Amino acid sequence: MWKPTIDATSDKKLYLQICDGVAQAIVSGELKRGEQLPTVRALSALLNVTPGTINRAFDEGVQRGIIEKTQGKGTFVKQQKQGRTISAAMLPGRKDVFDFTLNQPACLNIEPILSTHLQNLARQNDPRLWSVYGDTRGLPEHRESMADWLNLRGNNADPENLFLLSGAQQGLLSSLMLLCNKGDTVMVQETTFPGIRAVATLLGLQLQPVAMDEYGLDLNDFKARCKQASSQVLVILPTAHNPTGKTLSQSHREKLVKIARKYDIYLVEDDIYLHAEPVLSLQQLAPERTFHVSGFSKCVAPALRAGMLVCPPQFTGSLARVIQAQNWFTPPVTTELAHRLHTSGDAVTIEQARREDCIERIALAKGILGERRIQYDPVNLHIWLKHSPRLDNAAVISRLNQLGVDALPSVFFHVTETSSAHLRLCLGNLNPENLQQGLEIIARELNPSLPERAII
Repeated sequence: MWKPTIDATSDKKLYLQICDGVAQAIVSGELKRGEQLPTVRALSALLNVTPGTINRAFDEGVQRGIIEKTQGKGTFVKQQKQGRTISAAMLPGRKDVFDFTLNQPACLNIEPILSTHLQNLARQNDPRLWSVYGDTRGLPEHRESMADWLNLRGNNADPENLFLLSGAQQGLLSSLMLLCNKGDTVMVQETTFPGIRAVATLLGLQLQPVAMDEYGLDLNDFKARCKQASSQVLVILPTAHNPTGKTLSQSHREKLVKIARKYDIYLVEDDIYLHAEPVLSLQQLAPERTFHVSGFSKCVAPALRAGMLVCPPQFTGSLARVIQAQNWFTPPVTTELAHRLHTSGDAVTIEQARREDCIERIALAKGILGERRIQYDPVNLHIWLKHSPRLDNAAVISRLNQLGVDALPSVFFHVTETSSAHLRLCLGNLNPENLQQGLEIIARELNPSLPERAII
């Protein structure tokens, strides 16, 4: 019978020690996926603790997502999806975790810029920012400002059809709430980011994968899916695709739009990343059928949650009702700060600093991991790392967790929940020194023949 080690003299509560023991045993392989844990009565007798302590430990494990309770059957190690495992951060006493899972920009010294704008904003005597309900789309001058920011990124945004939101994720949710009914099918790139799957699950939608080519979408497969007439919506990341970093060429975009028009397909364009080169958006090419989602989170300030959604003109009224059902409108004080950042030129300054930081971090990753093994966009921080197909994804992740590294395996991104020999690494969540150490651990684990390095 499996038995965790506990220390009655420790300051840590016993139920947390027991739950940590479960996590450690899963990572080490001592407990297998689906394996039944000892009963509450048996484990309490074995450890000489109360049944309430065991129940509390099991409840903590359920909250962490590592075990599950089945009525009338018992408590089991959670059946993870293929290639998934628990986080290294869940392990007891782990403070040296190199977290490559969170896709956020690096922490640059932008606080002085934001602080100045916030101080000026606090002195502004404008009741529209604090005291009155306003237009669901946002204040007119804010929409004009954000439309200008979007148009510098290759759009043709009309402020009349622009909604200011609490982050780009709300734009995805709102677009699909408007376009789809429960049970509908939505086309997506066969490898895509988990946020789309979260929205689909919430709305009861089915995702239909469309094959990808070197640019990010196989147009022949897209056309074949359109002919099947099983879906009227495509959600696509055409620029700096997450996780692969691929960007559709201008020719590819024009052909995609031509197919969408022929088969009357609506496009939800997720365009939240920095642009390495100027590119025309799908919204510019097909404004009558494109819902363009963007925001400041990846480009300027992640916690500002300044999102934008440009819709086709015929949907403005109905989209307003969808957003009103969520939060009526985005707080004007948030969009005022975004407006000030853009009109002052500070948003451009921050974006350029982020580009330069990305280039340095990508160069570091290429030097350690090998350029031929990674797919990436040169000014964004997610990379798609290929490893030997002889290595099992679950085993790779489990081993990295033991070494203090958190990364996400490919199964998190494949719509069909199959697994390929890839990991997604996000480079913005660590300072440069820790980033280098973490990358060296990964390189060593995936390349056992590499010479020893000074890895902590």
